[in-house]
Amino acid sequence: LLDKKTKKVEIKNALIIGAISSLVYLACYFARNILSVVSPQIVENTKISVEFIGTISTANMFFYAGGQLINGIIGDKIKAKYLVGGGLVLSGLCSVCMGLSQSPIVMLVSYSVSGFFLSTLYAPLVKMIAENTKPIYAEKCCLGLSFAALIGAPAAGVIAFFFAWDAAFVVGGICLVAIGVAFYGIVHVMER
Repeated sequence: LLDKKTKKVEIKNALIIGAISSLVYLACYFARNILSVVSPQIVENTKISVEFIGTISTANMFFYAGGQLINGIIGDKIKAKYLVGGGLVLSGLCSVCMGLSQSPIVMLVSYSVSGFFLSTLYAPLVKMIAENTKPIYAEKCCLGLSFAALIGAPAAGVIAFFFAWDAAFVVGGICLVAIGVAFYGIVHVMER
């Protein structure tokens, strides 16, 4: 009877960890793909050129790659709830700045720094999954991360379909902040 109860708790915890990790990773891939989805609108409605959008995208990738190195090391020392929650909140704020500003420099800085903050997610999520679930459940949780990465771009497309480019960044940014706060809260409760 105790084994059955323990297994039920393990499954419940794995489901919660897998679900919130997948949602976080979906948000990450949404944020990484929103610029490419709305770039035709930006070019049409602002003075920003296709070439400058390429510069913004490249800067984002450089910051993301550099952040992977730095945040992979930091992720071993800081709890996932701080790194992931903080990364999402700060990336969301950068996204809101992107939508509220039509200044090329502000957009370049905001989207670049957003890439760095998004790089705080993957390593801590995988570490949290590995440390808090049995291998059989960890495998399924990581499969959820892969699936979330695949549907991030279509999710960005759906938002871009319903909103103008600037509103898409603002709405997306607000969602990132909300998911970051929710992640922190859920993990904090689960730790108790």
